[in-house]
Amino acid sequence: MVLANGYIRIITEHGGGLDTDGEPRRVECTEGDRIPCNYKRNFYQGRMTENGSSHSVASYQIVIGICPFKPCRFSLYDNNGERLGTYEVAVRGIEPLEFVGNTRLTV
Repeated sequence: MVLANGYIRIITEHGGGLDTDGEPRRVECTEGDRIPCNYKRNFYQGRMTENGSSHSVASYQIVIGICPFKPCRFSLYDNNGERLGTYEVAVRGIEPLEFVGNTRLTV
């Protein structure tokens, strides 16, 4: 069980490729169901402007209930529904915490 202070939603991509006329098809991204989580910010670098666009850099540790989890992209939200960002977790960032029945993601 996780004391949730937010949730994640896994992003899946659909479509893409070429249609029957050889034209490229759009890739559409959809977000899955809410997965309750407890997140803690490791690092945050304020807003920066680069090549005319503004962004921030942050790193989080996210704990979710135990489940099989594969590398993927997901959006992280706080309890108010405010999106904190979109992140991609790699294999080395997924750590099963079997003793407490949770999974830790580091992004």
